[in-house]
Amino acid sequence: MFLCSSVTISAILLSMCHCSRRKPNIILILADDLGWNDVGWHNPDVKTPSLDRLAHAGIILNQSYAQPVCSPSRSALLTGLYPIHTGMQHGVVQELQPKGVPLNVTFLPQKLKDLGYKTHAIGKWHLGFCKWEYTPTYRGFDTFYGKYNGAGNYFTHFQGPLEGEYGIDFRDGEKVIRNQQGIYSTESFATRAVKLITAHNKTDPMFLYLAFQSVHSPLMAPEKYSKMYRHIKDSQRRILLGMATAMDEAIGQVIASLETNEMLNDTVLLFLSDNGGAPYFGGNNFPLRGAKTTLWEGGTRVPGLLYSPLLKKSNYTYNGMIHLVDWFPTLINLAGGQPQTNIDGIDQWSALSKNGNSPRKEILYNIDNVKKNGGKAAAIRIGDYKLVVGDPGKYSDWYQVTDKIKFKEWWKKRFFLKKRHLKKLKEKARKKKLRDRKRQQAKKRWQLNKKIEKEKRYRARQRKKLARKKKLERRAKKEMKIHKVKRSADDIIKGAKNSGKARKILHQKQHHKSSKGKLLKKKQKKMIKKTTFNGVWNWICCKTRRSMSWGALYRLWLHYCCKDKEDCCPSCGNQFKKLRHVGHRQTQGFQKKVWHKIEKKKKSSPIVRSDLMRKASRNLWKQFFEDRLQYGIRLYNLKTDPLEKNDLSKSPKHQKIIEKLMRRLHEFELSSIAAINPPSTIKGRPSNFGHVWSPGWC
Repeated sequence: MFLCSSVTISAILLSMCHCSRRKPNIILILADDLGWNDVGWHNPDVKTPSLDRLAHAGIILNQSYAQPVCSPSRSALLTGLYPIHTGMQHGVVQELQPKGVPLNVTFLPQKLKDLGYKTHAIGKWHLGFCKWEYTPTYRGFDTFYGKYNGAGNYFTHFQGPLEGEYGIDFRDGEKVIRNQQGIYSTESFATRAVKLITAHNKTDPMFLYLAFQSVHSPLMAPEKYSKMYRHIKDSQRRILLGMATAMDEAIGQVIASLETNEMLNDTVLLFLSDNGGAPYFGGNNFPLRGAKTTLWEGGTRVPGLLYSPLLKKSNYTYNGMIHLVDWFPTLINLAGGQPQTNIDGIDQWSALSKNGNSPRKEILYNIDNVKKNGGKAAAIRIGDYKLVVGDPGKYSDWYQVTDKIKFKEWWKKRFFLKKRHLKKLKEKARKKKLRDRKRQQAKKRWQLNKKIEKEKRYRARQRKKLARKKKLERRAKKEMKIHKVKRSADDIIKGAKNSGKARKILHQKQHHKSSKGKLLKKKQKKMIKKTTFNGVWNWICCKTRRSMSWGALYRLWLHYCCKDKEDCCPSCGNQFKKLRHVGHRQTQGFQKKVWHKIEKKKKSSPIVRSDLMRKASRNLWKQFFEDRLQYGIRLYNLKTDPLEKNDLSKSPKHQKIIEKLMRRLHEFELSSIAAINPPSTIKGRPSNFGHVWSPGWC
């Protein structure tokens, strides 16, 4: 009896040990602003060998979605809730903004910590730090090594300038780090990750959240990485790809550490980006439309991969829809936790491990009602159809990589040019210099000649003035001799000018008197023509204005209209008695009875009925057309048109689909909370805390 009980106890203990070993280590790696076209498995020109190896050995996430900007994406990933349910839907957390994820929201590390995990955060936080309760060590992480803000210098780890304020932003827990200046932040984060993995106790599962600062601006990379892309002319693109390669090397160090410590076989490694690339900072999302900060696919559809030996099926591309909020319940399920119903995320582990159909049928891109111009920005996808309401963002084009020169071609051009070709180039440059010199000389000659001609004209004018003055002086002398009147030459000149002006004025007055009568007559004629024409228009509009020219109408009125007021048109009062004898086909045989019949037909015209139908349809679709007029609506079928080129919103066939999407969007809007968007304050300036970005000011 005792033996049996001891055997059963040992079996239970073994099973418990086996269950605890089954809990996998979770490595969650998040890149910053890494675009669709900035990874090796989408673009072979990008050197990311470590990530490529993981992607081809694991699962490539082909329809992985995030939020348009940093803070909302990180909130969605760590809470399993859409930003509209945490108040983080409007923009990022600014440096001096007293903002953060509400404290009543549970974070992923808090749940994993309850399940026995050791939780560590490395890298960029960007979810608020104005009070200590918003910082990582108060949100479920045992340790934190990284930066609170969204950007900063990669080498000095200073963030600024902001209103003339510089401050260091690098911490180990609550302690400020000052000994890492000059060390590239990506390398510093990788060193810390390797140190944690090496020191980890294997009996406990580990959750490592490694959020790299790369490839966010400011664009900085060690020279050895940017030199790998020296064939690229665009300096921003060259540095950004160097940053991506440096990050890939850091990830390679983490994988190597997991292998050496025999932890890789019990690890689930997830790599994602927080939003699309920024083409204005060297990123690229081609062929997808849009960029970071937009609701287009280029701003929200991000590169991603999942690697784990625990997967039942690997080495394939998963085409099912998956959003950042789905990783919360998926990782909780992997850790052996209970499924949650009060979140937006859906557990997708069974679909991912077997390459099954995605349980997610809809994705909410975002709803942002706090726009600058009082507008609205929202987007939702159900099935293959995507609806965009309002302004999707500033960068709405398809941005290609501008520099298409391949490395080999550049190498040949740079180092293997023949001497003969070089001589030709030198001769061409010499000839060009000669041409430019001749042009400059010709231009100088032309300018000199122009100056000389100008001087000649000026001298000629001066000579004429002098000659005229002498002539007038001679005239003054004669006047003195004859009339014995003493007048100077200047007085004579003034008198001549005044007499000339007087002559002009007299001429104008005479012309005005003679032309005044003519102008009046012309005006009278115009008025007569105008009144007669209006009369013709009013009279003919009842009968034949559609088929007769304007001139013909005037002639008809002029020749055939009587002066007596008999048999006139009942609506206009103009006479049409004699028009029955005119030889025009359009005016023969018109009488009052026929006129009244035409009036009755007009009242029951089919045009009026079509207007009524339009009014009825407007009442039926009132809500949707109002939104279209106010904000603008776009509809796309992402299955047949993944590049979002053909707008289907104006097609009458798709009105029911628009109604369905709008109703679902309205449901989300009713369940949302107001965006947390307080104004910035000077209380958080680093100068108040010894030039350190520090919590404790809100």
